[in-house]
Amino acid sequence: MPKVLGSTTDYPESYSPHLLEGIPRSKPRKGVDIWTCYEVSWCEPSGKPQVAIVQMSVPANSPNIVESKSLKLYLNSFNNERLTQDEFEKKWAQDVGSCVKADIQLTFFLPDQWQNVLPVKCDGTLIDHLEPEPNKDWIESDEVVSESLYTHLFRSLCPVTSQPDWATLEIKYTGKKISEQKLLYELTHQRNKQGFHESCVEELFDTIQNKAECNTLTVTGYFTRRGGIDITPIRTTESGIPDWKRQVRQ
Repeated sequence: MPKVLGSTTDYPESYSPHLLEGIPRSKPRKGVDIWTCYEVSWCEPSGKPQVAIVQMSVPANSPNIVESKSLKLYLNSFNNERLTQDEFEKKWAQDVGSCVKADIQLTFFLPDQWQNVLPVKCDGTLIDHLEPEPNKDWIESDEVVSESLYTHLFRSLCPVTSQPDWATLEIKYTGKKISEQKLLYELTHQRNKQGFHESCVEELFDTIQNKAECNTLTVTGYFTRRGGIDITPIRTTESGIPDWKRQVRQ
């Protein structure tokens, strides 16, 4: 279990890469984990503070994920460090890359660029008005469709602290028509189940793929912000990095 999550810790006052903790993944995947960090700050060599919103992309086939509280503490260790943005990016990419054992990608948004990460909504069909139905068959018809379905009702629990984690879940697939009521049941009945964001999305991806036998499938979890960081795990059968859209609650 992570050392810092669920324990009382002091905020570091200087650069502290040793704070980063890696957690082994259950299995490699196609896809990506997109972390959006809203409270990033450092000082220029002159001492003038800088702030940014930064998107960090970790490939879903990396051996490890990075534990979220350790990342928060690590980023806060830069608050009084004097370095250029390029130096900051290089240290961050090297340190987290070493933690997850893979190359990561960073995109910095300075204050005059923040409009580039304003929220947008999911494309597709919202299924929250339906009644979840556990007894329906997964396949509603043999008609082959290509559609996107989403819900704002997903909740899970942190496996260490038991605090609730909230998310918008989006399912894009091609294949036989899936029962929306059955899908909504699957997405909502895990309300009190414990799991990290990444493992929750992976388990849902496996369930949908195994039960519905989709030709293509992408499951995205837009988890809400905690400690100035939100995480968007994306698992897919497709190659390349899927499209990412920030949600209102993030």
